[in-house]
Amino acid sequence: MALEPLFLDSGLAYSQSVQFLRSVQPYLPAVLVGAWVLSCLYSVFLHPLRNIPGPYLAKFTEAWRTYKYARGKWHEDILTLHRKYDFMFFHSIDTTEHAFLRKRVSAAFSMSTVLSLEPEIQEVQDAVWAQLDNAAHNGRQVDMHEWASYFAFDVVGKLALGAPIGFVKQATDVMDIIKSIHIGFYQMGNVGYIPGQMLWVYNPITQFIQSLLSSDFAKFHMWNREQLAKRLAEPAEERATRKRDMLDHFISMKEPDGSPATQGSILIEGGNIIGAGADTTSIGIRTVLAQLVLHQEDYLRVQKEVDQAYAQRTAEDAGKRLQYLATEKLPYLTACVKEALRLHPSIVWQLPREAPANGIEIAGHYVPPSATISMSPLAQNRDRGVFGPSADEWRPARWMPAQGSTDAEIKQMEKYNVTFGYGPRVCVGKNLATVEIYKFIADFVHRYNARFGNPYRPYVVKSQWFSYQADMFLQLELRDTVSKQA
Repeated sequence: MALEPLFLDSGLAYSQSVQFLRSVQPYLPAVLVGAWVLSCLYSVFLHPLRNIPGPYLAKFTEAWRTYKYARGKWHEDILTLHRKYDFMFFHSIDTTEHAFLRKRVSAAFSMSTVLSLEPEIQEVQDAVWAQLDNAAHNGRQVDMHEWASYFAFDVVGKLALGAPIGFVKQATDVMDIIKSIHIGFYQMGNVGYIPGQMLWVYNPITQFIQSLLSSDFAKFHMWNREQLAKRLAEPAEERATRKRDMLDHFISMKEPDGSPATQGSILIEGGNIIGAGADTTSIGIRTVLAQLVLHQEDYLRVQKEVDQAYAQRTAEDAGKRLQYLATEKLPYLTACVKEALRLHPSIVWQLPREAPANGIEIAGHYVPPSATISMSPLAQNRDRGVFGPSADEWRPARWMPAQGSTDAEIKQMEKYNVTFGYGPRVCVGKNLATVEIYKFIADFVHRYNARFGNPYRPYVVKSQWFSYQADMFLQLELRDTVSKQA
């Protein structure tokens, strides 16, 4: 009996709430329109960033950017915007959290660690050559969109998990892992900056639709969890007898308070190297190959340089593949790698940073401390103030002292080349990607002559945070100078 008044009060309150909502319902559209109009007026006349040049519709809604992102042509749009508004800038700040997260994985990606793993990289690379040799013998074109990805994903699989995932051997996207990752980056790239973020994707309705279409980023997450579960269940005696890999390093990490890394932290680092490290590397490989095949005189020049390096091997190294430390000393190969990656960095979406505590002035415009500043590596790498009037052109000689630029000019270009990020935000996997790209390109040009299957449409570029090349078909000719041992 004592609870009865409470129930009555609750029922009355509910009834009154319903009546109130019904009474204001006719006015809700007007209220919403009014709020939108006030928001627009604020953006045009009062917003602290109102005077910064840019597309007019972008003042009112993020839908403008969402539409542009979803088209997959941001690699073209961002350059058009920067050329139109002449608004090049770059700024970044470090954070304690980022410094800690970077420090705890940096040892796994140091150059000394990567070079110690070079035989494993070479093993995967040789498996690729076996597949491409077969295609060359049979006159079949090869899609480097696929094979560069298979190589890069199997390398990180071998280094992180102790064995290749199986892309190269099976010549297919195993368990749709690559497809799942690409779907995930497309989704995150389009909704990651709007209110609600991934809730637009990770909700029952969207997930059900995606399951019907077999296009679900969750596949990769499930696979990643399975790999960790297998490792944690590994018998101690087996763990003691095998070679330590990157997953072992991630498992041994610490949290900021000194406690063991949580499974969530381990999954994030494992997902980073598989999900992000492989794609960026495969894009880099295709980028360099594409430019060399498009410019056959440069292809032949690099090929000759690599051939000479092979010919000058010591008796001890005879019959072995060219090592990274030898390839990085080849001046024209290095110039071509730098120039290709400058023109087509793997990431073209903006890299967001917080404005400094006191704000910052950029190109004559004051940006308050509450603002987020972002910049596309592609736009920065095409800045004519740094790379000159030929910033949009393929010119490897710009990286060669006394041939295309002065030492001071090269130093300036190196400073502002953000292919792998900038300052404390340089990609932690840069060393691994660099070794893979140099080794793959050097062996490829030494082994094959190559031309595009369709010279009028050599490949298609698509942007989804990453900017990757699709339908990149090459016709390969196995060179007579390459023996089965070389």
